Amino acid sequence: MNLIDVLFARALLAQSIGGEIEVLAASVPAGADVDAAGVVAFQNSGGTQLFTLQLPLYGGGVV
Repeated sequence: MNLIDVLFARALLAQSIGGEIEVLAASVPAGADVDAAGVVAFQNSGGTQLFTLQLPLYGGGVV
């Protein structure tokens, strides 16, 4: 394998890894918001909602 082939192969590998990192980063939560009903909505860095979580709310009573 000559130097040109090695450099070309590395460039293709770097492009492939870069694309996979972008895909993975889109599925990692970067922030969250909580509403008055106790729903936590997690978003990625692009603002897309990934999932929600419902927190139990305390009603103020004692059982």
